[in-house]
Amino acid sequence: MTNVHNSTRTVTILKTEIQACLAGVGPMIVYQPIVHLETGLSIGAEAFSRFPGAASTGAWFEAAEWYGLGADLEMRAVELTIARRATWPTPWKMVCLNISPHQIADPRLDALLEPYTGRWTVLELTDQTALPDQLVLQQRLEQLRQRGLRVALSGLASRDDLPRLRRIQPEIVKLDPRLTASLMIKDTTALRFVEEIMTRGRRDGALVVAVGIENAEQLDIARAIGIEAVQGYHVGKPQPLDTLIAALA
Repeated sequence: MTNVHNSTRTVTILKTEIQACLAGVGPMIVYQPIVHLETGLSIGAEAFSRFPGAASTGAWFEAAEWYGLGADLEMRAVELTIARRATWPTPWKMVCLNISPHQIADPRLDALLEPYTGRWTVLELTDQTALPDQLVLQQRLEQLRQRGLRVALSGLASRDDLPRLRRIQPEIVKLDPRLTASLMIKDTTALRFVEEIMTRGRRDGALVVAVGIENAEQLDIARAIGIEAVQGYHVGKPQPLDTLIAALA
């Protein structure tokens, strides 16, 4: 596969491959359950994109951004996820759609979400890019919330992420897997930060989700400190929607 170099990384996916994905049926959308710890039930899922070949999902989106197709690929993933909304399991309270912060003002997003107002649909802001201007961000988030949509913020790992949390004021807060891993080694700094996030969540009515639960010990720790919901391979792997629905039946 041809490599395209820039100053910071090597792009390993060809532009023609991305264009073919956009013109075809890809990417494939898989769903990873979000599980409520008290009940043990799946209360929703996060939707992820999967692409052909060995390159990671992150590599595909990085390459698309490099070729000027990043927004197109993000909107395609949202479109394919939303297209299955009628078949999302009834007990689910949310499906998180990943979107980078600088794409939330894309008019195509409004067009895609227009028929689907309601608290079920959650826009999960990734931590891959800088946040837009504060006023622009607040106005845009308010527009989305007035339509009944909710906002999730992913990737919270340390106190350095608190400014993002204050600016976005999400309804769903996702703890970074690195933070989840730190709890296993009894990192007191990590524990204090998680407790602070949980206090904020209770005050603001936000759901706190521990991401990266990969084993029973992590699950026990999350339960012991009062985490409300979890996500990770130990409680559910990303799967095609039909496979996941069959497993939940």
